[in-house]
Amino acid sequence: MATIRLLNHQGDVALATWDPADQLTTAQANDIFDQLVSEGNLLIRADEGTGHIGTAIREFDPQAEEIVVIRNFAGG
Repeated sequence: MATIRLLNHQGDVALATWDPADQLTTAQANDIFDQLVSEGNLLIRADEGTGHIGTAIREFDPQAEEIVVIRNFAGG
């Protein structure tokens, strides 16, 4: 299963999991991804052993193994 993860004060929280072969879970994960992007978060593709570790993405890729969310912090 592929996962969208948020690292925060609670630890590692899975926001979505999907199976690329399953249209329903993939669509649900895509919706969550789009919401996170619209909120201004940075999403990083973090697939081990593929060369995609640390690659920022702005569009959902159902073939990604893991996507890590870095929350948008405002301040100054």
